[in-house]
Amino acid sequence: WRPSAHEVAVGVHADEYTLDNTTRNTLAWQDAGSASGLFTAGAGTTRTNAAWLQDAWTLAPAWLATIGVRHERWQARDGFNFSGGTAIVQPNRSDSAWSPKATLSWTPSADWRASASLGKAVRFPTVSELYQIVSTGSTFVSPNPDLRPERALSGELALEHSGEHGTVRASLFEET
Repeated sequence: WRPSAHEVAVGVHADEYTLDNTTRNTLAWQDAGSASGLFTAGAGTTRTNAAWLQDAWTLAPAWLATIGVRHERWQARDGFNFSGGTAIVQPNRSDSAWSPKATLSWTPSADWRASASLGKAVRFPTVSELYQIVSTGSTFVSPNPDLRPERALSGELALEHSGEHGTVRASLFEET
């Protein structure tokens, strides 16, 4: 093991999205002054804080192993929906998840590379998926404030050849 054989990378991420989607009853959509009572409303906020760490090891001149992990903390709060005269205050929610990954690549020459990768990913619901009500006339599409995160386990085997006129890549990919 040599310290120069490692390349460590770290990072942080934060985002916050707010939905404030209100529609009002109106006699003529062209006349904003004719708006009267509340017709539908969807509101809420989601926030994600995350940190990640990755280490790429040069195991031998042609071999590179990369491992990494991301941790996310997600929150949904201040959810509110109104339609058809019914108001619902949605419960605040929070969740967290770890997403590990690993890749092993072999580069036997400057123009050939083979790799195998495996990783887990988590996607938390967006504020619109949780709280936005969409209406077309008297038809409503209701959001789902109880959505759970999407979780995927993905793997890939890839072979890549680079030449004077470009790169050709063949991949075998599986996702659950």
